[in-house]
Amino acid sequence: MRAKVFSLVSIGTLVIVCLSLMISIGLASNVTQGFKASVAIPKGAVVSIKSDGANELEKTTTANDKYVVGVAVESNESLVDVRPKDSDISVAVNGEIEILASTLNGDIKSGDLLIASNLAGIAVKDFPPSPGVKYIAVASAELNDSTSGVKKIDVELNDGTKKQTSVGLIKAKILLGSRQQANKDETAIQSFGRKITGKPVSFVQVVISGAVFFTVVILVGIVLYTSIRNSFVSLGRNPLSKSSIIGSLIRVIIIAMVVLGSGVAVTYAILLI
Repeated sequence: MRAKVFSLVSIGTLVIVCLSLMISIGLASNVTQGFKASVAIPKGAVVSIKSDGANELEKTTTANDKYVVGVAVESNESLVDVRPKDSDISVAVNGEIEILASTLNGDIKSGDLLIASNLAGIAVKDFPPSPGVKYIAVASAELNDSTSGVKKIDVELNDGTKKQTSVGLIKAKILLGSRQQANKDETAIQSFGRKITGKPVSFVQVVISGAVFFTVVILVGIVLYTSIRNSFVSLGRNPLSKSSIIGSLIRVIIIAMVVLGSGVAVTYAILLI
């Protein structure tokens, strides 16, 4: 019986760990597309398609962020590069990239949602009064005055005053979702998921991740209950085998905890997709 339990738990662990790795690799993979640009666009700049239909890129601001297509990257940074021969810039449309960001709306922390700003091509953390209509990305790192490589610049605000802000490249996961619609349609469950992941999540994601989590918990609970029960029965029948039985029980508990941890990892990965 114990051998069967070990086999089932081991297979379950392997499957969950493999799923975790596959999802993690998929999340980290970048897909880029090729575009034309009549102006120089630096790496990490947020870019939009021009509204005049010329199919050319320009740096994104709050005035044109509804046409945002992604973040400018080097062509060798992507897993898949869908780039026509006549294109001259690669734009990441998903995955984790480096993005130009600013502390204009305050210091950025990992998990903060990034939106367009009045600084062309430069993202800032989400700020409710902002007129931006799209989420650009979710930060994977911090940006503040002491972050390595940042440059401090003076920015003139709408009221005519000047403010010093730090600008630099930080890691972020591309999001490209509707900001207003996400805020309007977000349910309590989605809000809970967003607080966990630091990014908007769909209702389906929350439901699937919850189902996976509770399934893993139930399976682990059944395995632990069966193992503990059988261990006590075995002790009653053969007290002299106490050390062997307890050792086997401890191993089952350790493996069960590994399965539970892997299940939590898969649950979190589903929310991050």
